[in-house]
Amino acid sequence: MNNILYRKRIRLYLLGVVLFLASCHGVVVQVDQIPSNTPANDPIYIAGNFNNWDPGNERYVLQMNEDSTFFIEIPRGFGSIEYKFTRGDWRTVEKDLCGFDISNRRFLLGEADTAYASIESWGDLDPVNCDRIIVVLNDIPGNTPKDNLALAGNFNSWIPDNTYTMERDSLGKFVYTFFRGEQDEIQFKVTRGDMSTVETDLFGNDIPVRSLMFGRDDTVYIKVENWLDVSPGRSRDIVIICESIPSNTAQDEEIYFVSNMNNWNPADKNWQLNKNSNGNYQISITRHKENIDYKFSRGSWLSVEVDQYGYEIPNRWLDFDGQDTIWIDIINWKDRSSVTDDVVTIYLDEIPGNTPDGEDIYIAGSFNGFDPSDKNYIMPKDHNGRYFINIPRKWGKLEFKFTRDGWGRVEIDRYGNDILNRTYFYHDIDTLHLQVWNWRDLPDQNIEGVTLILRELPENTPENAEFFLAGTINDWDPESESYKFIKDNEGNIMIYIPKRGKLFEYKITRGQWKTVEVDKRGDPIPNRSLHFGFSDTSYIDVPKWRDFGGRY
Repeated sequence: MNNILYRKRIRLYLLGVVLFLASCHGVVVQVDQIPSNTPANDPIYIAGNFNNWDPGNERYVLQMNEDSTFFIEIPRGFGSIEYKFTRGDWRTVEKDLCGFDISNRRFLLGEADTAYASIESWGDLDPVNCDRIIVVLNDIPGNTPKDNLALAGNFNSWIPDNTYTMERDSLGKFVYTFFRGEQDEIQFKVTRGDMSTVETDLFGNDIPVRSLMFGRDDTVYIKVENWLDVSPGRSRDIVIICESIPSNTAQDEEIYFVSNMNNWNPADKNWQLNKNSNGNYQISITRHKENIDYKFSRGSWLSVEVDQYGYEIPNRWLDFDGQDTIWIDIINWKDRSSVTDDVVTIYLDEIPGNTPDGEDIYIAGSFNGFDPSDKNYIMPKDHNGRYFINIPRKWGKLEFKFTRDGWGRVEIDRYGNDILNRTYFYHDIDTLHLQVWNWRDLPDQNIEGVTLILRELPENTPENAEFFLAGTINDWDPESESYKFIKDNEGNIMIYIPKRGKLFEYKITRGQWKTVEVDKRGDPIPNRSLHFGFSDTSYIDVPKWRDFGGRY
């Protein structure tokens, strides 16, 4: 009896030793392959029932082998483990070859020392090796005849046949699945059996070829708006007829339709109006999905249509869902109008010498939503070659800047500083004579740095005050000793900034943000911006300090 008990105890002891030794060695999970579009520096994590499914647990980051495979050792336990791979959160969890969810991976502990895996795609990135693309036709016109729907494309020489017929799925949707073959790009259109029944847009116009790319697309949802052989139920064209034009229009003058459909070209021969049998100018516009803005001209922006007083008019708007024929009146031409005195005339008496020849100068302001490329506000030249423009007088303030077709090419001051909007009150002025000192994009490349000089300071500035520059060049440190102003032999408070890039933003402080400069009313000011290459010296006037007169 004692021998039996002894033998049982020995067996239990040996079993315990085996289990103890087994628990001392972990199981290795090895990833032999990852998607080619995996970001190079992203860590790969394992998340599972052994770490509460934490997708970004730093203790469970995979390491890279010398052969570029990845591995991690998980402490051995009993039963099975379930897991997935991520790149730090569940948004980046692994997916199958075509980007769909996969089941949890499983590994039965004790069966082997190593579990091997391949990651096929990531949840936040397009699958690159998907072997199929599913096309789902979500909607077709209500008047579609009961024909089979077949695809035509570069895969069948644009000849639809039964091989490429779309089938209905369980939800009644028409579906076709492409499998990867010789072609990485699939080009196609939907037909009802031949190209005479191919899909069109809502108004019966040809549509661009549809394109799919293996590795980019997996499931694509499309809609057919109309068929080539089925009448859309309305005219494909809208006819615009000029019912009246200015009396000073010559009998055979050319009138042009100018819009975002022809890049606002005021003399595009493809959009020239013709005279109908009644002698009225007219043009036919093919319907499209997108509505358009337009105006009429006689071949240039100087001869564009204006209102009865000679003022610019808003763009006309064409609604393609509207009527088939539109009658319009052209009231006046810009170059043949007598502008009333109820305008502000702005002259540019001088522009930078390096302004490229032939470039347009624009004015952007409160009157056009500060659009720096508004072709309605290109400045013409007078008979003396000066740029000018007439702005209709309104109430309140007139604010503006000059550009050369974009904020990257806006005017700046003589020292290379961004300037505030030019601001005037309409009731104070009739004519302005102005100068542009510099363009932001045209510096003198030979100037390698700039000296900033504090020219004027508030009267209540402490006598022993120290001044600092805080900006993009020193991480906005308000008390950086490296950017502290000094006094030169002539008593100028100054700092030299060597050229770094194209520009920097900054403010002046007395060592803390509570002592930063503010405007003359005590309110915060925008960051100062200085562009390198325009002047070797720039002067700064500080209106007030935040702690002496600031309102916040």
